[in-house]
Formats: sequence, structure tokens, C-alpha cells
Amino acid sequence: MIGSPIGHSLSPLLHNTAYRLAGVPDARYLERGIELATPAQAGEFLARTHLQGLSVTMPLKPWAAEVADESDETVAALGIANTLLRLPDGRWRAENHDVAGIAEALRPGLSDRSPRNALILGGGATALSAAAACLGLGATEISVAVRNPSRCAALTRFLEAKGAQVHVCELSSLGGMQEADIAVSTLPLAGAHQTRELFAMSGVALPSSTVFLDVLYAPWPAPLAEHFSNHCRVVGGGEMLLHQALGQLRSMVGAKWQFPVSRLRALLPGTSL
Repeated sequence: MIGSPIGHSLSPLLHNTAYRLAGVPDARYLERGIELATPAQAGEFLARTHLQGLSVTMPLKPWAAEVADESDETVAALGIANTLLRLPDGRWRAENHDVAGIAEALRPGLSDRSPRNALILGGGATALSAAAACLGLGATEISVAVRNPSRCAALTRFLEAKGAQVHVCELSSLGGMQEADIAVSTLPLAGAHQTRELFAMSGVALPSSTVFLDVLYAPWPAPLAEHFSNHCRVVGGGEMLLHQALGQLRSMVGAKWQFPVSRLRALLPGTSL
């Protein structure tokens, strides 16, 4: 794993346990990731590493999409990747498993319903993946609440290009009941604490029918997951991590291996609340 910060990540535990339980030979995920905070640092690392695959977290997801020699359709559409795979000829392939991870985390709570309205908190790279996941689940009206609306232009362009009705507002302008079949918070921990205080003061709530995903899982419960736990069904970032990891595992070691989902889920906090 490369990115910064990564000390909280459970990906090493998840991947190495999956290898062991599935009986994958000669596969190892480094138990400590590589702290890299800039594209320049990441580029230097990529040029000299002998690793065959990388999990990529913030702030390097846009860099991973740019540096790759080829990419999957999701990376091509979004311009962000969370996986780099070394090809047999030494080139690198970028993949995005965050979109599928978010969609699969939300899907069980929908009980085969097709969502129409979605609310996304935050406007960064993970919010872009969340938007793609919401569209894939059927949402056509998407509200994006951010601290600074001028910083989510790429997200707005993507949604409008897909034909979605988009409403962008400041987090501070939200109040009362929010209409949303699905909602996703992509806010980092510090921002989530501040936003919870803001929501508590302004009475922000979600209908009982909403499925709310908080991408955070450490510490758990996350601030906004706790805030909305009395309102609706809450799913934590552990569930997203599980499903995106399963996608990475299949890409990294091959689809023939059977990974025990329930045993891997038991390793993770933040799968529900």
C-alpha cells in the first residue's frame, strides 16, 4: 500500500489473511505500507520497486491513473485508481475497485430497491467513486455537500456528463430532513467530527428508509455514522474495504481462488452499526 496516511489501514491484515485462508502460495502483502505523500515520491518509488501490485490510497489516486500504461473502464472514466498491477512486460495497469466496493456495501440495504436520490458528503476522489457507484445503482438526482463548492468541479462535470441532476451546496447550509434513498460520507476523520457538530446544531437527519455509508472504519463508530445511527440503516467503511479488497485480490492473484467473505468480514470494524 502506498499513500498517506496509511497507519490505520487494515488492508495488510485483510489481504494476508485472505491469501492464507484461500491457500494462495507465494503471495504476501507487506505488513507496513509505504508512506508517500506526493506524486514525485510515488513516481520515484514506482521506478525502483520490484513489487507486483500496489494498493493506492489518498492522495495518490489521481497520480496512479495518470502514470499507468493501461487502465480499466472505471479509471478511464473517473481519472482515479486505487490499484496498480505490474503486467508481464513490466508496464503498469491501473484499476478502480472503490466504485464496486461502495456499490456492494450499499446494495444489501436497498433490498432490490432502485434508488432515485443520493446525497454525497465531500467532493474529493472518493466522492467521485461514490458518485459513480450511486449512478450505477440507479440514482438520477445527486446532491453533493462540501465545505468549499468551488473544489468539486470535476465531480460536478462527471455527474452532468452522465445526465444526472446535480445540486451542490455547502455542508453548513444543510438542515432538517434530507431527501435521500442512499447517502455516502467521504469526509476524513477531522472533517467528520466538525460536520457532526454542525449537523447536531442544525438538526440534519435522514429518513428511516435511507441507506447511509460512511467510508471511515477506524476508529469506529465514525462520527457521522453515530450521528445517523438513530435515523436510518448505517453501513461502515469496513464493508466498502472488504468488497474493494476482494476486487483487488482477484486482480492480483487470479479469479480461481475462493476467498471466505464471512471470515474476512469478521476481521473488520465498521461493517454496520
